[in-house]
Amino acid sequence: MKKIFEHLFAISCILLLPSGMMAQTDATPLISKQVVKQKVIDEGGTGFLKAVAVKDAGLPDFVIYRPKDINFASVLNGKLPLLMFCNGGCSDSSLGYERMLIEIASQGYVVVALGELQEERGDRPEGHTPSSDLKRGLDWILEQSEIKGSDYYQNIDPERVAAAGHSCGGAQVMANAADPRIKTCLMLNSGMGDMEMADADVESLKMLHGPILYITGGPSDVAYPNAGLDYQRISHVPVAYADHPASGHGGTYGEQGGGEYGRIILDWLDWQLKGKKENARIFLGGDLKNYDGWSIKAKNFKHRPGRTLMTKMPCKLLSGITERDYAIYLPGSYEEEPLHQYPVLYLMHGGGGSHTDWERANRLSHVADSLIDCGAIDDMIIVCPEGNQQNMIYFNSPTEKSASLGAPDWKYEDYLFEELIPYIEQNYRARTDRGGRAVAGFSMGGGAATVYGVHRPDMFCMVYDISGYQRAQPLEFLKFDPSGPWRQQIVDDNNPIIRISQGTADEVKAWKQVDWKVAVGDKDFTLDANMDLVQAMHAKGIPVAMHVDDGDHNMEWVTPAMIDAIKRADRNFESLWIKNGDRNIFGIISKPRYTGERQPIAIVSHGFNANYHTGRPYFETLNALGYQVYTFDFPGGSISSRSDNNTMNMSVLDEVNDVKAIVRFFQQQPDVDPSRIVLIGESQGGLVSSLAAADMPSDIRAAILVFPAFCIPADWNKRYPDVAQIPDTTKMWNVSLGRSFFMELRDLDVFKPMKKFKNPVLIVQGDKDPVVKMADSERALKTYRNARLHVIPGAGHGFNAVEMKESLEQIKAFLEEMK
Repeated sequence: MKKIFEHLFAISCILLLPSGMMAQTDATPLISKQVVKQKVIDEGGTGFLKAVAVKDAGLPDFVIYRPKDINFASVLNGKLPLLMFCNGGCSDSSLGYERMLIEIASQGYVVVALGELQEERGDRPEGHTPSSDLKRGLDWILEQSEIKGSDYYQNIDPERVAAAGHSCGGAQVMANAADPRIKTCLMLNSGMGDMEMADADVESLKMLHGPILYITGGPSDVAYPNAGLDYQRISHVPVAYADHPASGHGGTYGEQGGGEYGRIILDWLDWQLKGKKENARIFLGGDLKNYDGWSIKAKNFKHRPGRTLMTKMPCKLLSGITERDYAIYLPGSYEEEPLHQYPVLYLMHGGGGSHTDWERANRLSHVADSLIDCGAIDDMIIVCPEGNQQNMIYFNSPTEKSASLGAPDWKYEDYLFEELIPYIEQNYRARTDRGGRAVAGFSMGGGAATVYGVHRPDMFCMVYDISGYQRAQPLEFLKFDPSGPWRQQIVDDNNPIIRISQGTADEVKAWKQVDWKVAVGDKDFTLDANMDLVQAMHAKGIPVAMHVDDGDHNMEWVTPAMIDAIKRADRNFESLWIKNGDRNIFGIISKPRYTGERQPIAIVSHGFNANYHTGRPYFETLNALGYQVYTFDFPGGSISSRSDNNTMNMSVLDEVNDVKAIVRFFQQQPDVDPSRIVLIGESQGGLVSSLAAADMPSDIRAAILVFPAFCIPADWNKRYPDVAQIPDTTKMWNVSLGRSFFMELRDLDVFKPMKKFKNPVLIVQGDKDPVVKMADSERALKTYRNARLHVIPGAGHGFNAVEMKESLEQIKAFLEEMK
């Protein structure tokens, strides 16, 4: 290993040419008080923003390549994207890369490179850097972006961070791949293969969570085989591979602007961090007319442009209107994946605006395509209703008082819930569950989104308020508007701050099921009202996120908030609510990449007082096998359940019925193969899954029972041998259980129903389980028609990481046999 490292270090050092030919000390005064040394390279680069390399007093062992006038750069371009750079050989000198890094900075980036600033080779002792330095430098620069008086205050965009490294520096990047702040990685003449280096190895590939670019210099590049292996192995994130055989391991970093490598790196950064969508044609479309001698391949990308349609729908509830305008964004996959159902974000425009605003002013389709293409979000539909034509108000009117002020008869809220949303769900392949709907809006639309969430929390998984107009305010532009008084009255009639403050316990419980966020500028006239809204929620114990930043009530503020709303909606869209009669079941679903065919599904049931998180460890393994995975909270199944009910009503038989309802739901989904539904249950969930499979043997392809608690009836009947001994309330592990839980166990035979289920069963249990008897699993093995038992030596009730890995390996092999 040491020899490999030294070899890579030696090759990387070839790059580090005498820099006197290309750089000189800047004789002008230092650009700021916090800079202690600076250097001009290639006259500051060819970009519009002349750049300089600096040593900052607060981070003296790094080089920061940045526009000279960073405040002007930020005003011109908005907050600047950030590139963290690790050097070849894991060296503490970026001297050999400075021509490329200064060029990148001149194009509107800030680059933080490991190692102290050098004038030329040999002017100080050189050594190596630890991989942890990348995080240290990133922490510092992002902290500086929040400190008033710093050069970087509000000039760095923490949402647009890339990490790149050459050779051993690439391994340093991979060692930090799990850092959620890093949105994209670049491996330059680098790859892990089966090698360990700089605290990274092949397992580090699994930590990637955003797009990655590999660049190599052909077969003569020592990193070429490893980069190729990495490319083959990465299946969970978008990956591109660019090869330039003429350059070898040394690349072209020492040429002006970084030469060929500098150009392609900038194209990648501009695509991934600046949303320059047309650059996708280079990496995904094979457009290499400006890249002689290169070959590029890519996989796992979703580069299919979507489209925004301006269209109409029939309307009956809005007085005097027979058609109503709306805009709808359909992702690029919509026409190609006829079985796929899409979640929907409803975007409400501001007062005086139009359904066209989000596309015209905020470039909705471009933003959505870019987020989908780079893997930041999954495909979704976005609907932009029209709220201004005829009567500019998103609420029902009139009330008695607003009518006296001249308000017309107007039923917009009824229209939204009774006509628009049903129309979208009937005419497009839209999800129809609460987990598949979110709403956001700006100004008047932000107030409306909030009110809709307050009035109908059962309809939305997320409400995102962008500078929402929450209550009537004395506004200049309304003084001479004859409709102003009745509009203001209707706003106050729907004031969500008052409604939340007066909310009942049941209403508060429902509001807690929604993910709320408020985003508002510190100079916005709606700031005080939105702060009062958040305080009202806090007073009721309703979780809500609030973001206040420098901004006013304008489009400049809205676009980044819209992007955040889309991304936050996507995170919430993994939730999937399923109804079982009057019971609402909360769960989350993880899907593999869509193949155009129906997919099998695994339904994961948790144990006593656990919750849906039980199923998360199964996602990666089962998604890789092509399975969708749904994991959920049993109503009343735990004190942390997000589903209906409470633990005093916990019932094993109710849980069996919940699993059956979930199976019936997925049998109706167009992208699920109803003949390949698998039940997975842990502990009490294993017992429940066993009983559910026996009740619907022809509907379940297989059952996987992990330390199944077949012992529950016998154990409790032994504790309460006489019905009269069963108390009204029993405490079990701090969980309150009602008498009915134990009563239904009196005559429950868990083994007899097993004979009805003839399909394969896998039982996994540890031989040191103190809760579940091995004898029960062995009896089940003999009772089932087609079962196997895998025993994990030393494992107890609940597996550690090593034991879970063994369990997943058994499950994987079991499912692969059934293909």
